[in-house]
Amino acid sequence: LSSLLKKEDPENADYWLSVVIPCESPGYDPNLFYRSGAAGDTPDPSGAWGLFQMGRGLNGQYDHGDVAWPQQIINATTYRRNVSWRYWACAESRW
Repeated sequence: LSSLLKKEDPENADYWLSVVIPCESPGYDPNLFYRSGAAGDTPDPSGAWGLFQMGRGLNGQYDHGDVAWPQQIINATTYRRNVSWRYWACAESRW
């Protein structure tokens, strides 16, 4: 996890590991799933998955948490680089 984050986003790897992932996915669970709606409060009607609680493409090609954890890292870091930190409420200090 740490090695791939350092490869994909070296300047932010520690922030992903110490702030975003533990907030979005308690227990660092790459299989964590939240349903949408009142109980889950995810913006994607399909729910949110994984370490970064990403959806199934509602916000573009990199908005996919429904993939294996290495791809979750690539998707999240690419999304952050191409769009912004605003995807993650847990990363509000970087907005």
